[in-house]
This record gives sequence, C-alpha cells and structure tokens, in this order.
Amino acid sequence: MSSAAKSLFYMQVKGTGKKPRGRRFTLNEKILALSLYKPSPKAYRLLSQLCVLPSRRTLQNILQKVDLKPGINEKIFEHLKKKVSEMPDKHKFCCILFDEMSIATNLSYDRAHDKINGFVDNGSKRQPIFADHVLVFMVRGIVKKYKQPIAYSFCSGTTKSVDLKYQLKNIIEKVQNTGLKVVATVCDQGATNIAALNQLMEETKGNYLRNDEDYEGGFFEVGSVKIMPIYDPPHLMKGVRNNLLNKNLKYVMDGKVRVAKWCHIEDLFKRSPSFWGVKLAHKLTAQHVVPSMIPKMRVKYCTQVFSTSVGVTLGCLAESGCLPKESVDTAHLIMLFDNLFDSVN
Repeated sequence: MSSAAKSLFYMQVKGTGKKPRGRRFTLNEKILALSLYKPSPKAYRLLSQLCVLPSRRTLQNILQKVDLKPGINEKIFEHLKKKVSEMPDKHKFCCILFDEMSIATNLSYDRAHDKINGFVDNGSKRQPIFADHVLVFMVRGIVKKYKQPIAYSFCSGTTKSVDLKYQLKNIIEKVQNTGLKVVATVCDQGATNIAALNQLMEETKGNYLRNDEDYEGGFFEVGSVKIMPIYDPPHLMKGVRNNLLNKNLKYVMDGKVRVAKWCHIEDLFKRSPSFWGVKLAHKLTAQHVVPSMIPKMRVKYCTQVFSTSVGVTLGCLAESGCLPKESVDTAHLIMLFDNLFDSVN
C-alpha cells in the first residue's frame, strides 16, 4: 500500500464516528488533501461526503500560513536546493520561463499579515498603484520534465524593461545558486521582453569588449554562464503564419532558392482529391486556411497547417501534377517548421 493510501485509510479509521469539528488531521494528511482538492474542488466536495477528509476551511487555513510574497521567496529556493542536490547532473539543465497575464484590479485585506493586497509590488518595492498584471517566473527542466513557479510580481500595464532586466538577472542568479544549470530563457515577443533581453545582451557585449574578447551575439551571461534567449515557439509559429497570409517567404534549402506562398495551401484546401466524400487533406478546414476566418490567437490552427500530413500531401500532389509544381517549395517549408516545432515542443 502506498503512503498516500495509508494516510487515507488512517483518516477513515480515526475520523469515522466523530463529529466534523472533533476530527484532527496531521500536516501530511492536510497536504495530501490539498493535492486532491487542487485538481478539482467539485470532486473534492463529493469525496468529502463519502470519506473523512479535512474541510475546505481547514485547507484554506493551512494555505494562509504559507508566506508567499511577491519577488524572490527564500523558502522556495531552499527547498529547491535540497531537491537539486539529489539530481544527477544531466537533470540539472533547465530554462527560465516568464510571462505576464492580465488580472482584474481588486483590493483585499490580508488579515494574517495585516496588509492590503492589490497594489503594484515586485517584492523589493511596493507602490500605491492598482495592479492589473502579474509577471510570473518558472523554472522548467530540459532533460527531465519538471517545472516550478519560483517568483512573481504585480505591475500596472507591463513591467518596464529596466525592472524586468533586474528581476530576470536576480532570479537567474538565485536559480544558479541552487545548483541548477540555466541554459536559456523563454518568453513571448512582447516589446518589454525584447528590450530587457537586448539590454542584457548589450551588457554582455560591453563586458566582452572590455576584456578584448569577441562577442558572437545571440546570448547574454549571468555568473559567467552563457544563456540563450528563446522566444516562445508557438508565438513564433503564429508570427510566421500571419506573415505568410499576405507575403511570400523566400528561403534557401539545399543550396536552392525557394518561395513559399499561402495560396498553395489554399489550392490544397480547394482542390484536394477526395474519395467517398472524404478529402485527402481532410483535416484542413476554412478556419485553418481562409484568412478572414482564421482565429489568429489559437495555436492549434497554425500548427495543424504546419504539420507532416499537410506537408506530405501538398508535396505529393505537386509532384504528381495535381497542384502547381511550385507548391513543392511550400511543402518543404511546412516540413521544416514541423520538425523545428517538434524539436522544441
């Protein structure tokens, strides 16, 4: 029997026959209950009617005791350092992900810490301005799949590039101190993200020039470790697709200049051979192909076009004469981006 199953069994033995207010639970039992509550509060309420489990209020009380403040939380990094010490070296390679999301402006009183939440706060500086965005940093494993949010901050609008650069550099240093090996950062193509990364690269370039060393570009250093800034692949894919809708893409492959065009994909959608009413490119719909009907923010409508099935079908029909011969160039581009996306997904 697993330790979780044992804890559940002991909770039933101890709590059966007692009134809800008379039940007592250990810390491990409460943590187990939290792991059940997090995926589905609705399912937890149903389980609470069938089994002896801590109440929702008990779980809220234990969460309130966890002091998670904006900025760098030392407790998280202490625990992370212990976990990293048990990892083999190859599992320590990781990247730092960061992104902003919009939140509703709201003020709430935190009785446990006697303060009002809802203002701009990056952990080191708190301002009397309503926060409407939150910036979150996460560490993600490369060889081994693990992820852990490590810091957050509240801001109004978007975080200024100077502040973002400062936060990112500090967080990378803290992560490096745990023993993890940061090799890349991943973010979207927001203007402040690009500006902050450019500032870090310019700072690194200046250090190289002062040491009379050649700077190849495309990276920045923190703690003498090279870190590659990577933009979020789904956003890059959407950017390529959106540009291809009204512009041709000229590229070189195998020493040959090729030109990819969106009209080739439209031809495939309109003229794809069918059998018993089922088209060869049956996964393509108007939402994938017709520019006015494409949901621009939905990644799946982009990646399903840049897929092996579409690339192979387009290439075969072009080579067999069912579609214009030049459509082969677009097929090659689709296969290239499909392989690139798979390599970073």
